Amino acid sequence: MTDVNTLATPLRLPCGVTLPNRILKSAMTEGLADAADRPTAAHNTLYERWAKGGSGVLLSGNVMVDRRYLERPGNVVVEDGAFHGDLKHGQFLRRKVAEEIRSRPAV
Repeated sequence: MTDVNTLATPLRLPCGVTLPNRILKSAMTEGLADAADRPTAAHNTLYERWAKGGSGVLLSGNVMVDRRYLERPGNVVVEDGAFHGDLKHGQFLRRKVAEEIRSRPAV
């Protein structure tokens, strides 16, 4: 089997989950948060495209836990267990991103 073929084969993890392939999209900073450091519809679009791309694993991006220490403008910020700013807005968008990812063959 060639290296390329190996990437396309399923991988069973010790926890029992079987990944459809061995391709992983690592965490990257998206820089798509709004002025209140909340996720936006652009996050949904981006993760939808990645989910359709067929990676076996998608790791979410850079999420800050303290807005005083942003890696860059546009980071999503979570403080005190909630998205900074409008909690309902953040929950709605997080749910949409999770639903989109789960609707695809990627894990």
